[in-house]
Amino acid sequence: MMFECTCCDSQIDDELDEFLQRAEGALVYYSSAYRRFLNQILPDAYPLTLIAREDGRIVGLLPSFVQIDPESGAVANSMPFFGSHGGAIVERAHENREDIASSLYTLFSQQLCEHSIVSATIVENLFVPISERQRNILNFDAVDDRIGQFTHLPSNAHDIEESLFAMFHQKTRNAVRKGIQCGYSFNEQDDSQSLHWLQATHDASISALGGVVKPPSIFHALTASFHLGNEARLWLARADGKPVAGILFIVFERTLEYFTPVVDPEFREKQALSALIFHCMGRFAREGYNLWNWGGTWRSQEGVARFKSRWGASQRIYRYFNQVSDKSLLAKEKEVLRAQFPWFYVCRY
Repeated sequence: MMFECTCCDSQIDDELDEFLQRAEGALVYYSSAYRRFLNQILPDAYPLTLIAREDGRIVGLLPSFVQIDPESGAVANSMPFFGSHGGAIVERAHENREDIASSLYTLFSQQLCEHSIVSATIVENLFVPISERQRNILNFDAVDDRIGQFTHLPSNAHDIEESLFAMFHQKTRNAVRKGIQCGYSFNEQDDSQSLHWLQATHDASISALGGVVKPPSIFHALTASFHLGNEARLWLARADGKPVAGILFIVFERTLEYFTPVVDPEFREKQALSALIFHCMGRFAREGYNLWNWGGTWRSQEGVARFKSRWGASQRIYRYFNQVSDKSLLAKEKEVLRAQFPWFYVCRY
């Protein structure tokens, strides 16, 4: 069989989403809904989507976005924004998966020249590592990495809560028990007021740590593409009717993306978030979801990685592959690059 690789546009979104049901490593970041989300938060960027077809059927996909700055030039990411995975994915049952992926990377390299890209980054898919052959085609350097962590939720268990407890570290079991004893109530919300509380709590928490805050526009764009109560799921824990912890998930196929967790500082030691996580794990397991993706963690964030691992999480290292053709970018201050290329990875600072 022969296959061909081409660029495509948003007119085939339904066809691309159908392909994802057959693809290995098809996380939410490859979906048309996520592309619409990025289109909203990156108004000056454009998608560069590469596909492979065989007998007219899509058998491979490599998504990316390009951002152009008048002063610094064009930057490509597969994919931009917090924790987004990219790279080529291929139909899981296809016998020529390596050849198809390699051909997509060859086309991607050609597109970098055609679009005059001065910096390109591929964030490795957590479940589809880039092979040595593909890396040689790209001629990118592995400049950075993250710890990806995920928990497999129990299925068909007689007692899901008991099965979950068996997965947890003793310290996590104790934290959950402490949270349960506090008598929190748990509710799923689909209203703007609850979303506003989550964003404001996130803002205060991340700002206090000196981190990069997701502004309200991010949450508005997210829930415009992943409708709240449908593909976006917001759960809150309450004490005396007051929200004290929350988690915003993105759901895709049978996977949960742990997008934004928050907890009121007053209830952190009272384990409100731990109790909510436990409740949500049980609830989503009963709904048929089987993979809880905690997202990426910096190697320096040892406490965060340890917290996630104690929930029965497995881990895989995923890499950031980068090529900078205009070395003047490396001399720019990171604040300048962040302003020119918001939510893009340009180079390792």
